[in-house]
Amino acid sequence: MLNDEALPHADYLRLRVFGRVLMDLASQGWHFSCASETATILRALSPDTTVRPGQTATSPAEVKQVLRASLVANRDEQLRDPDNQRFIRRMELPRRHAGRMLNVRNLLVNPRTLAAELQTCLAAPEANRAELIGSLVQPYLQLATEAVDEHTGLRLLDIWRYCRYTWSLPFQTQPGRRMFYLVRDAARPLHPIIGIGALGSAVVQITVRDEYVGWSVKSLQNCADPTSRLRALDFELARAVDEIFAEDFVEEGILELAELVQPTAATFDNLDRAARDLPVASRTAHRGLANDLEAEARSDLYRRKRAETLSGLLSARQVFQQSDHLPAPERLAHLLASPEGLKALRIAIKSIKKRHVAASIMEITTCGAIPPYGELLGGKLVAMLMASPQVVAEYKARYTDSSSVIASRMRGEIVNRDANLVLLGTSSLYHVGSSQYNRIKFPTAKGEIEYKLIGKTEGFGSVHLSRQTYDVIQEMLREDPAQNSQSYTFAAGVNYKLRSIASAFNMLGLQKLQKHATPRLVYLTPTAKNWQRYLLGEDQEPEWLFSDLDNYVQETAAIVEHWKQRWFIKRAQNPEIVARLLTAEKIASLTQITDHETEAARKQQGSFFFLGDNMPPKIDWSVFALFNGGRTSFAEKLKPAELEIFHIESKKLEAGILGLLNSNRRVYLTGNPGDGKTHLIRRLSEDNDNWPSNTFVHWDASAENQEKLVAELKQAIIDKRPVLVAVNEGPLRQILLDLPESEASMLREQLATPFVYDAGTVDEPEIPEVLLVHLGSRQVLTHELLEKALQIALRKVDYDSAPERVRANVQALGHHLVQQRLGELLKLVSQGGTHVTMHQLLGLLARMITGGSPLPARAQNAHPYYEAIFEKIEGSALSATLRELDPARSPHAHLDTHKLWDSPASAGQWLTSPAHPAPGSSSDKDEAVRWFRSLKRQYYFEATQGKDLLKSIPPDRASFADLVSGGTGQARRKLLTALARFANQKIETGTKSHDGSSNATAPELYLWTSLRYDAVGPATALIAAASLRETDVAVQLPSLSPALASLLDYEPDHVRLTLSRKAGAPALLLDLELWTALGQVSRGLPLQFRSEEAGRRVGRFLSELAAFSTADETGKIRIHDVEAGHTYAVGLEAQPVDKNGHTKVKYVL
Repeated sequence: MLNDEALPHADYLRLRVFGRVLMDLASQGWHFSCASETATILRALSPDTTVRPGQTATSPAEVKQVLRASLVANRDEQLRDPDNQRFIRRMELPRRHAGRMLNVRNLLVNPRTLAAELQTCLAAPEANRAELIGSLVQPYLQLATEAVDEHTGLRLLDIWRYCRYTWSLPFQTQPGRRMFYLVRDAARPLHPIIGIGALGSAVVQITVRDEYVGWSVKSLQNCADPTSRLRALDFELARAVDEIFAEDFVEEGILELAELVQPTAATFDNLDRAARDLPVASRTAHRGLANDLEAEARSDLYRRKRAETLSGLLSARQVFQQSDHLPAPERLAHLLASPEGLKALRIAIKSIKKRHVAASIMEITTCGAIPPYGELLGGKLVAMLMASPQVVAEYKARYTDSSSVIASRMRGEIVNRDANLVLLGTSSLYHVGSSQYNRIKFPTAKGEIEYKLIGKTEGFGSVHLSRQTYDVIQEMLREDPAQNSQSYTFAAGVNYKLRSIASAFNMLGLQKLQKHATPRLVYLTPTAKNWQRYLLGEDQEPEWLFSDLDNYVQETAAIVEHWKQRWFIKRAQNPEIVARLLTAEKIASLTQITDHETEAARKQQGSFFFLGDNMPPKIDWSVFALFNGGRTSFAEKLKPAELEIFHIESKKLEAGILGLLNSNRRVYLTGNPGDGKTHLIRRLSEDNDNWPSNTFVHWDASAENQEKLVAELKQAIIDKRPVLVAVNEGPLRQILLDLPESEASMLREQLATPFVYDAGTVDEPEIPEVLLVHLGSRQVLTHELLEKALQIALRKVDYDSAPERVRANVQALGHHLVQQRLGELLKLVSQGGTHVTMHQLLGLLARMITGGSPLPARAQNAHPYYEAIFEKIEGSALSATLRELDPARSPHAHLDTHKLWDSPASAGQWLTSPAHPAPGSSSDKDEAVRWFRSLKRQYYFEATQGKDLLKSIPPDRASFADLVSGGTGQARRKLLTALARFANQKIETGTKSHDGSSNATAPELYLWTSLRYDAVGPATALIAAASLRETDVAVQLPSLSPALASLLDYEPDHVRLTLSRKAGAPALLLDLELWTALGQVSRGLPLQFRSEEAGRRVGRFLSELAAFSTADETGKIRIHDVEAGHTYAVGLEAQPVDKNGHTKVKYVL
């Protein structure tokens, strides 16, 4: 505990500020580290900065959720303030208005009601569907003032404030100019709230903005019109000097009037002395003179400020005058070449900037939707309307006659600025990922409005600090006599809050933290064509992008209509969005913030700080446990927040599909349920800058009316639009019957030939106009995806409240050796052809960790991970394959008998101690067997030599793994031998290879055709006119087509046997099942016990080969008498043509 009596009060305050700043940063996902235990330097890293060893980069979604969690905690704490609670209760208290009992919550729409109305519209005929959807909302913009709302009787500003409290970001008021807006829906009773917006005085120092506008010396270095720029700077210096009250300086002989035009060296000495001689203690004397501007100008605070400002302006004017005889280009080069010239330019630019920042620019401080309109991109509507002619006109009306507080006191009389809002600035709440301002662009009467992303901020915003931290900062600054009051009072400008933070950080030596704190994305939105020339002082009047600011209603309505067509109508037809609305709840009462909820949020923040790790947002372990069953797919069952956390990114696939769509291709995603088709489309289409807006997209064609879908697809093809459709393979084959033949034929061909064999490398693969992407071909059990899945299971799941057994499994799976062994095991699963989805992979990890139960009592009894992975799951192909590979089923004589059974600890080095005593020591046979099986599984995962157990897996699986890994060198001979035995042929010895050399072991496979008297009876004889030798066949590995290979990772899970160098020859696909059946017969399995399915496949292949092949050049045929069991070789010898022109054939037995 900190004893405040043990330190001087000033030091105590500094320590409090330091601690609170670290706590606030930690709650937002920052982590802290020292170079060593004795280091005195603490490193602070933001959530998206350098990753420490053993960690992975934090994704944008993770950063957002960390920040959001901390902001919600601060927001909840703000709502619990007694004054705020009184306000909330008053707003939620029903009161009678216009004959009805109403409160503010009547202005919040129930999402399920909205969803039901959308469903009605979506069921309408396509011809008028869009029109019906568009009529569901009738947005309009309303300035929130002290006036009373005609629909509810509530004050408009109170409605705005209540809506603002529903957001995660704490509500902070700022001094200066402010305008608050409601976006309402006239299509519904009481005109509920769609969203809210607000404008505030612009922040003075935003480097990236200033560079973009031209408010920097750097912008002058490549100036296209130096004459215009220098004229504007000259004019600005004259104007600024004229706006400073100087009568007292003239009266006291500090300067002459002529010096205001032609300053001398004495001018600066006298003004500097006048500022320097003011006593510090008198700087607050102006506070009681608010109604006498001249008196305030003469006050010590403003007298000092006037002297300092005037000295700077006159020094700049003097430097400018010294070069005014030069032509503009040479004059500008002269000023840029000297320190004095650079300083003068900075002073002049700063003066222009100060004037316009105060009057011509406003910051969009609040902009977003109120649920449920956020799902329908209401936030984009608010952003568009904040740049409407209505806002520009209302700003001009409100502030045209409004005086500037500081400028008026510097001049000693009222100073009015032109209220021409030519530029809006804003920044995203989150510095990563997408923003609601992305892709906002709409036409106007005289041009186009666009939110332009110009860069990121560098400084530290006040949103990073809680209210308590800021209060302690203010106390520390007030208590420090060395601090200038301008460091933290509004008298020095609208940025007093940021200035307070900067002063505090300087005191604490945290300047680097201030500069390198979490940035934000900065957007600028001009509302005038000549906005830049106007802000640089080159033009005196703006040229608006709107036709008539005095009659803005029609143009503002056009913005709403553009939003409907560009965003709303398309979004409303997304079945995923409708499904979300159907399951969403109306915003809960703001009085329901409990001590428990706030404390839980604070506890979450504290864990970020005290653990000190680069921690992502987490989901409770009980939710993760449900992956073991129940939920069949990500997109349809998981909540959006869960989706973000459990998303396994595939950059190759996502970027590739976007590239295809931007190339106007049509992409059909197919596969099996759970392959992630819907989830992938949602990830690509929602708020993605690279998503082509004219794409025809369908989330689930399997559930759609086929006739309607085909009609829409045909139209999209005619319109040459990019297409992205998700459809399972069965429904796709039905849809092909009705698609245009050119489309259907390309898809049928790709369905029929999903692989290419022994394809060479293609430098520039030709991308077809239509591409079928079968997500079932995607290899989920790759090293990369397994690693990402493990990171989710280990880093994104909160196991703090999990039973001890669950936490023990988590700890074991975090070990590199265990992960390596798991990867090797799953690679065998993949090579065997077992199809696994992303969901199934996460489900497997959930079962290994939690036992598959979210209930603590059951999870406490979960088996160790190395047993859970081999548990039987009915109907699961993955479970069946893993059980076949179970190390407990693989005999290893020396290890089993001499080590694991009698002395497990002597079996080598283990990560942890063996989980059971020696099985041989148990008197219970069943118990001994259980111990032994468990130890062998643990040995595989945790013993140094555990990998050796893979050598004991079934031989057919081991040889098949070698085959699909590229080991096809000896495969031809093995396959011919196995096929011959499978077909009940004897392997002849002493056969000749094609080059004529003797090869006693070269197999020869005869291509038999059966002969029968009865079509349904058994064959009575077999005849073979041709045979195959090793050099006649080829074993080929599959790969995806070049177009698909650029999207999906694939590793072979089968091979193809066909004839060498003969196009169109029959082929036999050899998967693990057939390979195993061939191996069993080769090792002596009687033919009557062979696999029936394998027999049919081999028989069909041999028959097709017999029909395709020509007779041997030797002229021999073989006849096999089935009943007698004898085989006869018959030679055919052609005799010369007889006198009748016939060829005689001689049969030689």
